[in-house]
Amino acid sequence: NQKWKGNIDGLKALSIVKKEFPDIEIITFGLSETSSMADSLHINNYGAVYGDSLKKLYCLADIFVYPSWIEGWGLPPMEAMACGTACVTANVGGVQDYTIHDETALVVPPRDPDKIAEAIIALLRDDSKRNKIAKAGYEYIQKFTWDRTVDQLEEILEEICRG
Repeated sequence: NQKWKGNIDGLKALSIVKKEFPDIEIITFGLSETSSMADSLHINNYGAVYGDSLKKLYCLADIFVYPSWIEGWGLPPMEAMACGTACVTANVGGVQDYTIHDETALVVPPRDPDKIAEAIIALLRDDSKRNKIAKAGYEYIQKFTWDRTVDQLEEILEEICRG
């Protein structure tokens, strides 16, 4: 229900996409408000989903869309990439640290439904590009592990202690 999550931008983008791809199935999850725009898109909302059920939704999707206006680290695109799903994500917060535009994800400006729609349509029109981005995203995100993070933190702390 938070405006800054970009839900309205996502819905606007999907209404543009739906004009070109009227048979597209739109699946959402999370707590969200019902709106006439969402109703007109015939969205299947799964509500709050966790664990294996969430993983199944990511794996089921051809494209994951993240229209947030502001984030810290924003886990959902990482989770989708780890499930082998192509991502269209707003360029906010940590997204810049774990995506490479047009290689591991399509990264668009926040608050821009037209650019979100353009990116989704590009992936829907080109299966090869969508599959290439999904594969590259999956491979790239594998380097973001807790073990690697701990090792990097230890290196930083050791460097600080050496002064």
